Amino acid sequence: MAEPISTAEAKLHLRVDSSADDTLIADNIVAARDWVEDYTGLILTRREVTEQITQFATQTKLRAWPIDPAEPISLVYRDVSGAEQTIADATVRAIARPGVLYPAAASHWPLASTVSGAIDVTFTAGFATPAEIPGTVKQAMLIMLTAFYDGREGELFEIAEAAAKRLCRRQKRWTL
Repeated sequence: MAEPISTAEAKLHLRVDSSADDTLIADNIVAARDWVEDYTGLILTRREVTEQITQFATQTKLRAWPIDPAEPISLVYRDVSGAEQTIADATVRAIARPGVLYPAAASHWPLASTVSGAIDVTFTAGFATPAEIPGTVKQAMLIMLTAFYDGREGELFEIAEAAAKRLCRRQKRWTL
């Protein structure tokens, strides 16, 4: 799992020449990626994601994006007797955000009365390569990386965060 920004790119941006802070910079890259993912709902590095839904619906929307529709999707829930059940043949429409979860062709979701508790939906999400990530998102990461690395607090951190939010605005997951 390659980070969207390499340590070399980060050091160039931060104007750091030595390797003394490489571990700190690598940690701050992860923190900046986490910040952008939390703010936008984008998954920047390809990985398995598990989301919880409360019920099966005709159009169950998934929050994470982008979703790899070629990878298998697994749903795990507990039936009313407490036994764990798995649905391994669900499909997702991932041509536009948000991705929508559907039962496999010629099948239906279990009845709500047979499901007890949350339903775990596991799928693969994230950009395949750092080159696919929008440039504004990477720029927002660099701004947050600088704020984390410089230990900015208070108003300076708020300014950096506001700038990063402006850059990510078009990529943000909006909910009503």
